[in-house]
Amino acid sequence: MIQTRIPRPVAIGLTLALLVALLAFFARAASAQDVGADSTVRLTLGDAVRIAARQNAQVGSARSRLALLSAPRRTPRSKSSSTRSSTRTRTPG
Repeated sequence: MIQTRIPRPVAIGLTLALLVALLAFFARAASAQDVGADSTVRLTLGDAVRIAARQNAQVGSARSRLALLSAPRRTPRSKSSSTRSSTRTRTPG
């Protein structure tokens, strides 16, 4: 079996190129992990509720039920009260 050797300067050059490429890859991967100094997002309570309602259908349905419960109610007159007033007999005066 015949072995061909790579000349020494070429081997050193390929090794250095590989090391530089790996270093560049890991440097880029590490920089992608950086988080800004202040990554906090400040929300009002209304904004938080709207985001939660968009993300969760149950929250939206609960808000609609709450809106129905907190709405002013109109109570219709019952049939029994209207029949009582019409069935009253007047006494002659």
